[in-house]
Amino acid sequence: MRRSVGDTHATALRKLARKIVLCLYHCMTSGQPYEDAIAFGYDPEADDGAPSRSRHGPLDKGQIAQARDMLATPGVTVTATARAFQVSTQTIYRHVLGRPRTR
Repeated sequence: MRRSVGDTHATALRKLARKIVLCLYHCMTSGQPYEDAIAFGYDPEADDGAPSRSRHGPLDKGQIAQARDMLATPGVTVTATARAFQVSTQTIYRHVLGRPRTR
């Protein structure tokens, strides 16, 4: 489910492991037996499946155009643009300037 929302493999595994550990910790501290419906907030046997959240980018197309206009102005930095939109400088580099993520 986390992969279909857009998480990477490692992130999906980390989120699932954290949720399971927290559920087991709750069971141990409260003395209640483990139940999927309580632990995950839905019935896995039901037809509707697991709940999911929609994922959207950090900036919409209008904000990207506005950020490009800001960066075209002399003296405006990537850092100042990122602060104006309340995002990281990496977001500006990736989504506005089109620079790929490097590892």
